[in-house]
Amino acid sequence: GQMLISFRRHNGHWLIHDVAVENKTEKDKQIPSVRQLAIALNSAVEFLDAYAAADKTRLKAVSKPSFYSGSLESSDLNLVSLPTPAASATTHQLRLEAGIADFIVTQSHEVMKMNLLRVEAEDSQSAVKYLVSDVSIYDLEEKQEKRLSSLFTSRAIVDAFAAAIAQRDLDMLM
Repeated sequence: GQMLISFRRHNGHWLIHDVAVENKTEKDKQIPSVRQLAIALNSAVEFLDAYAAADKTRLKAVSKPSFYSGSLESSDLNLVSLPTPAASATTHQLRLEAGIADFIVTQSHEVMKMNLLRVEAEDSQSAVKYLVSDVSIYDLEEKQEKRLSSLFTSRAIVDAFAAAIAQRDLDMLM
């Protein structure tokens, strides 16, 4: 393979801007951008850390707005456990491809896949960022996929239905 290094001139000095690694024989071992890889990895770890702490302010900062408001904002995060950053440190994979990053953590009984979308900077002084758009959990024993967005949305629907039954609210049930 070969390493490609890009430089930028800053205050009269040349600085390394990014590094890429190309591997012609093993395409899955390529790193299109070490910089983008680090940004996506930081977002994934921040999400897992905030999720474990049930810190919705931090979750909002690293989540796509529709995912946060539609799934995480009003959910009880203790209902579904995700790997901690420490547990995923040695078992994760991160794949970058055309504005999308997939952060994958394999454990003995399940595989967690976090989808992150690249969001371009608003100006040249700001950095690109990656926001979590959904998280899937693949149960290896039951061979079942569970999306975090679906788990929390279905739970909210069941809770609303149960409340309507308890209150005998026929309008809500129909």
